[in-house]
Amino acid sequence: MEQAYPDFLEIIKYLIIGVFSSITQIFIFVVSIYFYRKMGSSIERILLLIGSLLMTLCTILSSSSIAFYVFLGAEQYATILYILQIGSFLGTLLFAIGFLITVRKVVKNKMITQN
Repeated sequence: MEQAYPDFLEIIKYLIIGVFSSITQIFIFVVSIYFYRKMGSSIERILLLIGSLLMTLCTILSSSSIAFYVFLGAEQYATILYILQIGSFLGTLLFAIGFLITVRKVVKNKMITQN
């Protein structure tokens, strides 16, 4: 008879994969916090911070959510993944906009100081 639930080691494996796949996102979030604290509040820094937070949370939750598949069922699990993907997209978009504004300001300031 086939097992209805995954064994404990399989769940642990997915949780470990979730943590390892989130390390870069966590690093980006920590750097965003550092940048925000050192440079002060501005729209681009807020966008970087919120975007990186949203991406980090969605990455961790989507990577480790496989452990809940058994309890939720395929349809609910797919819905949760869909919501997490939308959240990750929004986070990436906010981060990219904040990054673009920051780069434009740096380039503009560099051009002013060179002239």
